[in-house]
Amino acid sequence: MNKKNEESTKNVEETIRFTVVFIISITVLLGVIESRSSLSEFTRTMLSVNMLLFFLSDLPYFIQALIMSLRLKVCFQKLGIKITFKNALLSHLAGMFFSDFSMGRTGYLAAALPVETSINKSLGVVSTTIAVDAIFKGVMGGICILIFSILFFQYEYAFAAIAVSIFMAGGGVLFMLYVWREIDLLEKIAVKIPLFGQRLSVFLKEWRESIKELESFIPVLFLFPLVGLILRGFEWSILASACGFNLSVPLAMLMHPMLTILRLIPFTLSGLGVFEFALITLLPQYPQSSLIAFGILDMINNAFVDVIGLPFMKKAKIK
Repeated sequence: MNKKNEESTKNVEETIRFTVVFIISITVLLGVIESRSSLSEFTRTMLSVNMLLFFLSDLPYFIQALIMSLRLKVCFQKLGIKITFKNALLSHLAGMFFSDFSMGRTGYLAAALPVETSINKSLGVVSTTIAVDAIFKGVMGGICILIFSILFFQYEYAFAAIAVSIFMAGGGVLFMLYVWREIDLLEKIAVKIPLFGQRLSVFLKEWRESIKELESFIPVLFLFPLVGLILRGFEWSILASACGFNLSVPLAMLMHPMLTILRLIPFTLSGLGVFEFALITLLPQYPQSSLIAFGILDMINNAFVDVIGLPFMKKAKIK
């Protein structure tokens, strides 16, 4: 009964948190629409979106999902864990769905749950890919922000964003060093926790070992987000055309690492409202209602693909 009560309380807390975040996001978004455009103009823009191009923009994103699923499959094979490409794809999509609405994309850890192996090993694999992505996005984000600032803005506009990029990349590097240098601080703390401390300590050790097995493969893993960035450039270019303005693939690639950092803001629903405001600030030459529509549809079309993997979570088996 106590366990049921705890689960019920947790569900209520999560519902309340989501509701608060949703209200904040909608409030910010409506504020951006009213201050930068108008509700009627925004509505007309949304109704005029080219739906064929909107759905076509999902194609590069889905190709990226296939490539990242291959990454997941290969990583598990490196640890001697057999997983079909179909299961890797569905696990990846499920993880992406949760990462769309989590701080620092850590929701992608959910991709470890459906894999039929030790949860310690599967979390080790997935957390390694998250660390690699954080380093890549942090470094590329900083580079792209600097280039964009040199081309279009004064340098001081870039300082805060570059600091965030350094934080992301630094966090990923520290994570890798923590594992490879065999710093056992967490294990020493965990073992002192009453009731479940010993089990947690064992989990951390096995989790660390599974990550270390991928150490030699890390350089190859950086190629996957690089290919993904190119595909996201095509995705954004097509989506922009659907919204009624032209965005070249190189410019889309330059902007993607900068703007997706905003998707990580924890008190908004995937950066809703803040993302659109940043678009308007960075691209003042384009119709503001079209930019707002672009930002909203970017979130929607990603979730549209990622939700395919959600039913797969029901088959999750933790051993």
